[in-house]
Amino acid sequence: MKIENIDVDSAIGSVKKLLEKERDLSPSLKAALEVLLLLVAMLLNRTTLNSKNSSKPPSSDPNREKSSRKGEIADAGGRLPATDADPWRQRYRRLLEEADSECPPPDESPREEGKRGRLKRSKARNLLERLRHFEHDVLRFMDVEYVPFTNNQGENDLRMTKVQQKISGCFRSMEGAKIFCRVRSYLSTCRKQGMSATEALALLFQGKNPAFMDTEEAQF
Repeated sequence: MKIENIDVDSAIGSVKKLLEKERDLSPSLKAALEVLLLLVAMLLNRTTLNSKNSSKPPSSDPNREKSSRKGEIADAGGRLPATDADPWRQRYRRLLEEADSECPPPDESPREEGKRGRLKRSKARNLLERLRHFEHDVLRFMDVEYVPFTNNQGENDLRMTKVQQKISGCFRSMEGAKIFCRVRSYLSTCRKQGMSATEALALLFQGKNPAFMDTEEAQF
């Protein structure tokens, strides 16, 4: 598969060969990198899907006009059929099993009598356990057509709340927090609809709704 004249499959193959030859990497880090390569391969596999070889609707095919109601699904990339998703899921689990043997949990035997709590784990072990315990969430993009491959958009939407917390600290009242979130939500939604913050605020002070809020789809 090529993207902008770059042979992606060849590039991934080269990285895998380098990982096999690399002797300085720890087994746990090597296993984590293999999982990341697997996720990249899953994403690339989705980019080749269309209405002829998957369950994606014809409206999501390249060079075909998409209705705005389906925009979210089209942007997310659709989903994989069960026959294609299951092999990827099994491969994902096999990689985690290999990582588990190379990065086992800490030994509980030397624990002091009466001492409770979770034993400290390495960063690689913590990542491995999270990838296993939250498998359904990590691979949700394969099964739900409107779920994107990453959660970048969600992190971006939450970023300004964290910036507010760092600069001004916590809010003095729940009402103030709700007002802040309402304003941020309005501006974020307008930006996703192609409207600048200046235009959105101008309409707000004029007592008008943006055009996309007056459509039937906005009431759906």
